[in-house]
Amino acid sequence: MTLSVYFADGVVDLLKKVRFTDPRPLVQKKAEALILHAHSIPIKEISKILGSCENTICSYFHEFRKNGIEGLLEKKIVKRKSELYNFREMIAKYCTK
Repeated sequence: MTLSVYFADGVVDLLKKVRFTDPRPLVQKKAEALILHAHSIPIKEISKILGSCENTICSYFHEFRKNGIEGLLEKKIVKRKSELYNFREMIAKYCTK
């Protein structure tokens, strides 16, 4: 599997800072993957080093190509609802009985 990412001047240095300063483990992992890729390490090896599948690593690269470093640093809030969310009123009534 091959996929190349272009790194503008200074981006790898910025990724190195993000790798050790950002409090979010996933952002750190993405930065690490990109740093390794910048050093011409194959995706297969990066996936072994980071313990992620190759498709996941490729998704990091696609995300970076699409959104750049700003996209990597953007705080993404995903609000997930439980399968029981739609039954919350029924559950509340049952619990009050």
